[in-house]
Amino acid sequence: MKLSYQKSSMVRVSEIKIPDVFFRRMHTGIEVVDKLFGGEGILPGMVFTLSAAAGVGKTTLMLQICEALADQGYEAGYVTGEETTTMLAYSCRRLGLKSVQVCHETDVEEICKMMKQMDFLIVDSFATLQFDDKRMGDADAINKIVSAAKESECAVGIILHQTKNGNFKGSTVITHAVDCNIAISINDESDDHRDIQTSKNRYGTPYSGVLRISPSGYDLSALADMSAFTTASAKSKKSRKEDQILSMKEPPNITIDRVVQELNVSEAYARQMLYKLNKENKLVKIGSGSDAVWKFPINK
Repeated sequence: MKLSYQKSSMVRVSEIKIPDVFFRRMHTGIEVVDKLFGGEGILPGMVFTLSAAAGVGKTTLMLQICEALADQGYEAGYVTGEETTTMLAYSCRRLGLKSVQVCHETDVEEICKMMKQMDFLIVDSFATLQFDDKRMGDADAINKIVSAAKESECAVGIILHQTKNGNFKGSTVITHAVDCNIAISINDESDDHRDIQTSKNRYGTPYSGVLRISPSGYDLSALADMSAFTTASAKSKKSRKEDQILSMKEPPNITIDRVVQELNVSEAYARQMLYKLNKENKLVKIGSGSDAVWKFPINK
């Protein structure tokens, strides 16, 4: 991994001049969001990753943050290789967003050029990026993005996808090279709440919180109060839902659609529970994609 850092001799920290950019944080005007980036706001030129399973709410949160920054006068945009601009516009209409800029682009060189005109840019996702130089790998690509972000002072967020085991897709060099890593997951107690946590932040303090999500987006007015969902002796809602899946009879096959309909949960929540039960060897997954079914082990 090459991040263009220059070698230096030992010097007292009091003698090092801190660049002005460290004190020009971008504020969204939303306390919860500013806390997510360390409490002081978003540092120009910082690069962060956002990882979560499919359907958990990555795009929704980033579009809302882009809109908040645009409302503060910043140039904020969403670059997608996953969807068309029409799809994004439709999502923004549902969320009530009007000011965020969107485009479809996957070429790393073109995305780096965009940074010169933007203050904040989301790249969705790293897996869709393409390079004219076929020899460019994950390390070269992330190094190019980080270098371009620092030079242009454009803060960049990179979307990473998670596997069924909870790991992100791509080389670990990606998360090591960036300044901040953020993860979103479905809350154990309520499938309309999301746990949001930073695993590192070079320019701020760690963050952990729970936000409520609905069809109209995240409630960013305050962190969710989860006290109503938990007691010391009560069995968690998620455990009860898992027990309901394990009590299902076959046929019909156990599928994501069946879990959604019978348990009245979201598709993302159903997928997460089924993958967890598969990992724990309580169910066996057969097939992939929309044709996947889950079976009980033969020795059950």
